Amino acid sequence: PGVEIVPICAQIHTAENQSLMEHDINRLGIINGIVFLALFLLVSRDWRVGAIFMLPIASIAVTIGLCALVDPKLSMMVIGVAITMAGSAVDYGIYVYTAATTGKDPNADLRRIFKPLIISHLTTLGVFLAFVFSSFPAYRQLGWLTSASLVLSLLSALFVLPRIVKPGGQI
Repeated sequence: PGVEIVPICAQIHTAENQSLMEHDINRLGIINGIVFLALFLLVSRDWRVGAIFMLPIASIAVTIGLCALVDPKLSMMVIGVAITMAGSAVDYGIYVYTAATTGKDPNADLRRIFKPLIISHLTTLGVFLAFVFSSFPAYRQLGWLTSASLVLSLLSALFVLPRIVKPGGQI
C-alpha cells in the first residue's frame, strides 16, 4: 500500500538516453577492439590473427545494415547487445585459425573441427533465434540481428578465414 510502480523498460526513451547509449557503445567497442587485438597478437604473435576479430565485426556491420533496411527503427540497445555477439562469433575464428595454422594438414584439420563447430554454432544460434518469435519488438530485433550476424560470422570463419591465414607468415 502506498507504493506506486512505474515501468521504466519500454521502447520509449529520451533523445539524451539515445545519445548516451551511442556514446557508450562507441567507446566500449573501441576498448573491446583494442583489448581483443592486443590479446590475440600477444598470444599468437601473428599479424593475421587480426582477421579473427575483424570478420565478426564486419559480419555484424553488414547485418546491422541489412536489418536497418527491414526495420529502420533499430534500437541502440539491441545493436549494443548484438555487438557483444562478436565475443561468441570470435570463437569460430579461433577454432578455424588454430586448425588452419598449427596442424600438418590444414584441410584435414578444418574437416575435423567442422562438425563440432557447427554443433557449437547451432546451440548459440538456437538461443537467439527463439527471440525472433517474441511479441516484444526489441526482442525480435535482437533475434534477427544476432542470428544473422552469427550465421554470417560462421560462414566467414569457415570460408574466408582459411584463405587469409594459410600456414606460415609468423611474425
